[in-house]
Order: sequence, then C-alpha cells, then structure tokens
Amino acid sequence: MQNDVTRNHKDSLFQLAFRDNKEAALSLYNAVNGSHHTDASKLKFELLDRGIFMRMENDNGFILDQVLGLYEHQSTLNPNMPLRGFLYCADIYKGMIDRHRLLYGRKLIKIPLPQYIVFYNGVQDMGGERKLLRLSDAFEKEDPNHGYEWTAEMININYGHNEELLNSCKLLKDYSYFVQKVRDYACDMERHDAIMKVIDECIEADIFKEVLQKYREEILRMSFWEFDEEEYKEYLISEERENTERERKRADEAEARADEAEARADEAEAKAERVREEAIRNTIAAMREANIDNETIRTKMLVIYPACDNIVDKYLE
Repeated sequence: MQNDVTRNHKDSLFQLAFRDNKEAALSLYNAVNGSHHTDASKLKFELLDRGIFMRMENDNGFILDQVLGLYEHQSTLNPNMPLRGFLYCADIYKGMIDRHRLLYGRKLIKIPLPQYIVFYNGVQDMGGERKLLRLSDAFEKEDPNHGYEWTAEMININYGHNEELLNSCKLLKDYSYFVQKVRDYACDMERHDAIMKVIDECIEADIFKEVLQKYREEILRMSFWEFDEEEYKEYLISEERENTERERKRADEAEARADEAEARADEAEAKAERVREEAIRNTIAAMREANIDNETIRTKMLVIYPACDNIVDKYLE
C-alpha cells in the first residue's frame, strides 16, 4: 500500500510503529483528539525528528478538524519541548503560507489550531499523568500581561498510565508494553538479550506483532536503546553537574551575604564607638566647666562607661 509519508531521517521505534500503518496512525489521531474518523486515506503525515506531524485532509487538501497535530516521543524529561514544538510548527505554517503568498495582504490568514503532544515513556517521574509545559517559562523576562503563550502537553504513556488513551489506540498500548518489558528484563540480562526475549514473547502473544515481525532486525540494531540508556546517563551527569554548580553558586552567594553582614556589623560597631567617644568627650568637658577635679571626673566616667578608661584618660590629659 502506498503511504503519504515523508521520511527525513533515521526513524525511531515510535515512528516505526506508525509509519507504515495508517489505520493505527488514524487510531492515534482519534485517541488524542476524541474524534471518530474512519477513512485512513485522508490522513497525511510526515516524519520529523522523533515525532510525527499529522493532519486530516479531504480530497482537495483542506485540513479537516482545523487541527495541526504534532506528536513527539521523549524518553527523558526535557523542559525545552515547547520551544521545540514552536519552531516545528513555525516551519510548517511558513510552508502553508508560502504556497498562498498572502502574508502581506489585507485579508486575515486563517491557520489550523496547533496541537503539540509529547508522549513520554522515560523512567523519571514526570509528576502526573499529564503535564502542560509552557514556553513562557523560558522567557528571560516575565510578561506582566501574559500576552503570549505556547504549550506542549506531555502525556505519560508508560505502561499502566493514561489507560483510557492507551486502550483507544492498541498500537500505542503495545508499544508502551514492549518498552516496559525490555526495561524489566534488562535489569537481569544484557539489553540485546532482553530485546530478543521480549520480541519473541510479544510476537507469541500478538502484542506489537506486526511491527516486531517486520522490523525485527532494525529494532535490534537501532540506536534507540543506546539512546535511551546513554541519554539517561548523560542526563544524570548533567543534572549532577548543574546541581553542583547551583550549590556552588548558593554557597558563594551565602558567603557574600555573610561578608556583607559582617561588614555592616563592623561599620555599626565603629559608628557606635565614635558616638560613645563623642559622648565621653562632651561629658568630661561639661564636668570641667563645673570645676570638678579630674580624679572625681574619672571615677564618675568609669561608672557610666566601664571598660572605657583609655578613652576617659585621653580626654583628661
């Protein structure tokens, strides 16, 4: 069967699952959008870097539902996904507008609603079943009017999560199960052996069967597994490095605050010393004007200012 798929790079496992199965891709589209389309021939999609761009078109190329869907897979938590999706969709919109050359016209150009979904199946806790990532979190300066926003909806597709969604798309559920079983077995055996074992078991159980039979050798060779493991290790190292840097920065800031507080305390103490000395000088001058002898002045001053004999003697000379 001829598929309307544009291949731009080496496919990921996620893309292998859907690239040659338009019925399954339509099932994914319907599951995400809550739609009920049945004609898979109207589904157009393009493979992107670890993602799939999909839309439903009629025979004239008109986008049905007015939704521009971009679905991407991630196995690590990445706060930059909103920016990534924004750039993806900007390119897609640009291609749509260039065809009509109406950008500088007086008529408002209508564009389909962007929908950016990130399917997450990493080992780190994403903090819930679904999470909305906002581009505004990356702005160096907060927008007081909150006038611009772009979001990426991250959906946890690890096996056992978001069951309603997974049950609506069997291939997505099979994919989730396959990845989880590989992880489970890889705890006790070599990863390559774990993949082979899970492939055999899943084929026997009619889980992910068509994909595994068709792409068995490619799945065994593909860099997805190394990527999954190595990127996670790299992520941990990077996080540790960033945590260390943050702790060092906090320590430097705390030390700077302590130094500043110490300097203020020294300044306050010096000021208090100057005020005390001025008071002693003025009091001694007043006593002398009253014809009080130095010995009496000294005795009285040390009662008022104990431990200040040096200053008292200085002004009695």
